[in-house]
Amino acid sequence: MSNCAWSETYPLGRCRYLRFEGSDHRPLLTYFNADKTKRRGLFRFNRALTEQEEVTEVVEKAWNSSPLDSVIGKLNNCRRNIIQWAKEKQIQSNKGIKQNQDALEIALSSPNPDTQRIEKLNTELRQAYLAEEQFWQQRSRIQWLKKGDRNTGFFHAATRTRRTINSISVIEDVQGGAVYEEEQIARVISDYFTQIFTSNGNESFSQIQGLLAKKLLIKGLSWAHLPELFGIMFDIYHYVSLFDVISISFISRNFNSEADLVAKSALAGSVMSSVMNSALGE
Repeated sequence: MSNCAWSETYPLGRCRYLRFEGSDHRPLLTYFNADKTKRRGLFRFNRALTEQEEVTEVVEKAWNSSPLDSVIGKLNNCRRNIIQWAKEKQIQSNKGIKQNQDALEIALSSPNPDTQRIEKLNTELRQAYLAEEQFWQQRSRIQWLKKGDRNTGFFHAATRTRRTINSISVIEDVQGGAVYEEEQIARVISDYFTQIFTSNGNESFSQIQGLLAKKLLIKGLSWAHLPELFGIMFDIYHYVSLFDVISISFISRNFNSEADLVAKSALAGSVMSSVMNSALGE
């Protein structure tokens, strides 16, 4: 019922069939919901930045800017500085591509073409296009695509599809009514899980408790060990959150010398220290 352009313009748009009235066709009511809620997106370290020597200087400066900050604080400083640097670099890159395209057009149209200049401009354009491909490959999360694929339209489409799949535009509440507003959807989800985890005498929860008891018994543990197990679970959560925001490519590219030592020493006391140190290359 809609094309990609319409879906991009009205990502929260929806349609609803009304009752039959004076015709054998149901009226179709369309809600555009043009208001877009701006959110701060997740920071992902662009793989193309690993080939930029300036990034190392940006990270080093951000890491050492506040010596008393925690590791998470230092990583946040790195994130902010990289985002700012990347924005400025992207503006310069777009201008550079446009200038190179114009210069290449003039060089190729010249009655006496300069082959060396043409080759130089072509090389610079290829490098700029390659960086664009890497960026959209990472954004689209299509892992099997290799460098050299210039079908950036496909990358755009894959990114749009992923965003659509990840979005929740409608949900039913406990009474079976449809809920469309973002705040109401969040409230329905929150109430649902709150009810699950605060229910008393829930038969399903009793079954889960029995299964956990059997697993604990097999491992030689008891219910008394649960607080420690929950502590490990929270440590795992923080570990996953850290590397969802700061990717392994960022770690391997920038964690060296004193920064590496600071990060490892700060994480050494964690229950997950062996996993952390392994991820950091120890």
